[in-house]
Amino acid sequence: MAYTTRDLLTEAYRDIQVLAVGQTLDSDQAADGLLKLTRLFDNWNAERAGVYANRLVTYTLVPSLNPHTIGPSTATFTVTQRPVKIDAAELVLTGSSLGVNSGITIRDAQWYAALALPSLTTDIPSDLWYNPTWPNGEIYLYPIPAAAYGLQLLTRIVLADLAIDDTVTFPPGYRDAI
Repeated sequence: MAYTTRDLLTEAYRDIQVLAVGQTLDSDQAADGLLKLTRLFDNWNAERAGVYANRLVTYTLVPSLNPHTIGPSTATFTVTQRPVKIDAAELVLTGSSLGVNSGITIRDAQWYAALALPSLTTDIPSDLWYNPTWPNGEIYLYPIPAAAYGLQLLTRIVLADLAIDDTVTFPPGYRDAI
């Protein structure tokens, strides 16, 4: 069922007996409720348990670029909100008639920092470190790809910030949790 953010906040204020049936949110209550809702979503987005779905998307690599960026602000890969985490990655070998994918190992910052030759270039990278900087995340591939292959990323879909009159829908259970 679709409803507005205002409806959701009105229901919450009624549940805690700030508003009675028939009363509407005033502008201060709406602003305060929206601030608290944004904080709740921000906390849920940072936790794996609060994320309701994953997204598998393929992007085209820019040869010899490291890092590639992902996010809303003039990034290499433009998305509404940068991923909290990259859970899996594969290189899509587009030049192959077989449609072959090559797995990429997800690494951590310590692994990347320990690389003896981080500027090494190759056609097929084998490793990825994701640095979730803000507002755009940074994707470091190793070795640095020299070809414009596809990069398939499995990322979390996060709850977006809302305006007071946005129409929203959530998976089952989220409305009561909110």
